[in-house]
Amino acid sequence: MKKGWRGLVTQVGALWNKPPARAYLLSVLWHNLAAGWFFATYVLFLLERGMSLQQANLINGVFMAVCFVFDPITGKLADRVGQRKVFVWGLWGWALSFVVYFAGQSFWAFALAEAIGAIGHSLISEALESWLRNTTDEKTAHETMSITGSLSPLVFIPTALGGSILGAKLGLEYPWIMAAVSSVVAAIVCQQLLSRFGEGKTEGSEETPNLSVAQVAKLTLRHPNLAFSLVIAFGVGMAVMPYNMFWTVTLKNLGADGAWLGAMWIPIAVMTGLGANWARKQTEGRRSVAKAVALIGAPMVLPILWPKLWPVVAFFALHELGRGAIRPVLFTYANRHIENHYRSTANSIRSAVWTLGGATGLIISGFLSNNLTTVQVWAVSAVVLLLLAIWSRTKG
Repeated sequence: MKKGWRGLVTQVGALWNKPPARAYLLSVLWHNLAAGWFFATYVLFLLERGMSLQQANLINGVFMAVCFVFDPITGKLADRVGQRKVFVWGLWGWALSFVVYFAGQSFWAFALAEAIGAIGHSLISEALESWLRNTTDEKTAHETMSITGSLSPLVFIPTALGGSILGAKLGLEYPWIMAAVSSVVAAIVCQQLLSRFGEGKTEGSEETPNLSVAQVAKLTLRHPNLAFSLVIAFGVGMAVMPYNMFWTVTLKNLGADGAWLGAMWIPIAVMTGLGANWARKQTEGRRSVAKAVALIGAPMVLPILWPKLWPVVAFFALHELGRGAIRPVLFTYANRHIENHYRSTANSIRSAVWTLGGATGLIISGFLSNNLTTVQVWAVSAVVLLLLAIWSRTKG
């Protein structure tokens, strides 16, 4: 373990000497610090406000629908005006959505908050990653994303713990206002961190001059490797949604104390970080993608066999290995086949497809939750992920 941590420190030191990589790392850390406040209390807050699990899924579905529409548009905007700018704009959008959540009391207020947050998320989504890839090479970008993925989950721990304690002691609405304040601070800091850099090479080629969103989408669908990345994005986005939505409810039903739920971010952060660090060496294309997908699914078959609090906590933490790995692995694989001048647009289209998968997962898991326990719904998702991993391997 000491060697592993020393190795990570060495990697961060090497990354620190590359200004774009350093700016990316610090910006992502600030962004995640702001986002952590409500992660352990989100569903519990909605339930306290009188929403059912199905209504909570519908509210989150608003987020998914708006993201699906705006992701490609904001990706094109990023290619035109700059990825760094739209990333910072997105942080301001998040801050506004958190204020609306804090003040909200009804389904429609929460839906409005989700819509505003979705526009902010669309501006943030893949923007800084695309900028990093445009300003560095594949190896540097992949290692930077993996190292950042190892560290960034750790910053969730203090805010997730603070949010769950704050929610339990003062009220579940207070984590939202803390998230809003933190997002404003993150926007100001990130603006300063990123303002000194350019946007990298963004000129078009003779084969692919300035492309519209529709043209990039058509190119993506016709390219076998990019089309493969869309299938993976949709499948994983759909299958992990029940884990996102049901973990707090599941653990609480198994006997976990509400104030304790924030502590779950400790094993989640550690395992996600380990998964991202493992991804640093996973550059084998589709084979690496299949490994990451299987790592998400395999542990989540087990809760149905041992539905007790601590075993379920262990299995849930284990599946975070794959979730920490999948994004850098899939990003690197897809971006081998994307040119700089439409990189944000193409990456945002993949993000939109991931979101569409998430929306599909919300609908299906909401329906299944009326007839199955949440642990049983998790098992269904795990089988889907394992089948997707097998399919990915056969295509590799």
